[in-house]
Amino acid sequence: MTGSLEEFFADKEDFFRSQRNLGFTGTDEELENIRLGYLASAKQNYLRHDPTHTDSQLIEAALELANDTEGVIEGREWHVLESATSRVFVTSDNPVVLTRPENEKLWRAIGLNLGSVLLPVSPKRCLLIDDAKRGNALIPISRETADAINNYVIGYAHQAVFANLSSKTIAAAFDRTELGENIRHCGGLW
Repeated sequence: MTGSLEEFFADKEDFFRSQRNLGFTGTDEELENIRLGYLASAKQNYLRHDPTHTDSQLIEAALELANDTEGVIEGREWHVLESATSRVFVTSDNPVVLTRPENEKLWRAIGLNLGSVLLPVSPKRCLLIDDAKRGNALIPISRETADAINNYVIGYAHQAVFANLSSKTIAAAFDRTELGENIRHCGGLW
């Protein structure tokens, strides 16, 4: 967006015309000073990706967030779910899923304190972090539960979904998402 603003402010005639249409009644000199100020601000705030440079403020924010969430996650119950059927777990470019507990009202906001965290760790196993006391053994799950977890993981994906096998069930779940719809329109395969 900043790049678009920079282009807009760089075109003096368009900027002047736009501001006059919005009711600006000052002088051309005043308008030019405003335009140059906006242009300088847009250039200063322009985001550029530089893989060789790290912004220490972003790292600091990420570490603070990790520090805040560590205590919440550590205090929860950790379980390993195991697919007891032929169903496998998928993963994605955004594999950590926060789900709403079944007994929570839809209007209530959830977060790590209330929600369950799911993270597929292999085709047959998935980490579950919640408040339920289930013991330390592997928890076998049904095909329906494995499919539900896969639907969550696929729904949270940004650009990619990964599976260790070709499955019509997984493909159908992917196709129901916006990501799947976009890829079909582009002629791509997942």
